Amino acid sequence: MKGLAAIAVAGLMAVAGALWFQTSPNVVTVKVAPMQPNASLPTFKQVQDEVRQEKMRQ
Repeated sequence: MKGLAAIAVAGLMAVAGALWFQTSPNVVTVKVAPMQPNASLPTFKQVQDEVRQEKMRQ
């Protein structure tokens, strides 16, 4: 019986979702813009030189 109830709930959710998308499809408006350079963003630094120096010290 639990399986039947789960299938019924899934069906009701699918119907409700379909009706909701049919009545109001434009819910989210996405504005896509290129990223702007920002000096405060962290950057990756080269680690290879530091690793090489550590290996040379040992």
